[in-house]
Amino acid sequence: MNKLKAIRIGDKAFELDLRGWICPFPKYVLEFTLPKLNLGDRLDLLVDCPGAITDIPDDASKANCETEVTQIGNGEWKIAIHK
Repeated sequence: MNKLKAIRIGDKAFELDLRGWICPFPKYVLEFTLPKLNLGDRLDLLVDCPGAITDIPDDASKANCETEVTQIGNGEWKIAIHK
């Protein structure tokens, strides 16, 4: 399993590459990282687990965050979470 390392991709934007992490691990990562974000921050999660494209937006919505899912490759997605 890969080590988690968020990278800054903008002033208030971060990216976590979770490709290779099978469900439910991306969901656990969200539970850990979401409270660390400030209002107005965006977190992009790169995933290849199909379950994550429904689980993560559902959980983010419960935390009053908006999400946008974009397919970025064959079986890969970017989930943008706006706090």
